[in-house]
Amino acid sequence: TLIAATQRNDVMVADRAATSLAALAVRRQKEVEPLRPRIIEALKNLFAKLGDGCTRADADWGYRPVGNALLRLAPEGEAVLQAFMDQRQDKRLAELAWKTLHIRQDKGTFSEVTEKENDEAFKKRPVFGGGPRLLPGKGSEAPAH
Repeated sequence: TLIAATQRNDVMVADRAATSLAALAVRRQKEVEPLRPRIIEALKNLFAKLGDGCTRADADWGYRPVGNALLRLAPEGEAVLQAFMDQRQDKRLAELAWKTLHIRQDKGTFSEVTEKENDEAFKKRPVFGGGPRLLPGKGSEAPAH
C-alpha cells in the first residue's frame, strides 16, 4: 500500500508515496476518509526521519515533498508541522518544519515574498540555546515567540 511505502528505505519511493497519499486525501472521498488519520501518521513518521542525525539520501531536500504533503492535509498536517517546530529536542526537525510552514515552496516554484512577509516568517523561526534571533539582512534581534 502507499501507506506502507512511506516506510521504504528507497527515499524516492517513500517521498513519492507521501505526495500520492496527499493527492488522494485532499479529495476527501468517502472511501479514503477513514484512512486519513493513518495517512497523517505515516507522513508524520516519514518527516520525523529527517531530523538530527539524518543520513537518508534525501536529507537535504526530502522535507519538501513530505512537508508539502502534510500542508495539503490541513489543518491536521499543519498541526503536525507546528508540533515539530515547537519541540526542543531536535533542532534540525524544528528548522525543517519552520521552513515548510513559513517558507513555502511547491513543485519547483519560486516563491516571492515582501520584506515584511519575510521578516514575519523569520520571527517565527525556532531558536535554540537561548541566543538572539537575527532578522535576515538587518542584524537586529527579533523577539522570540
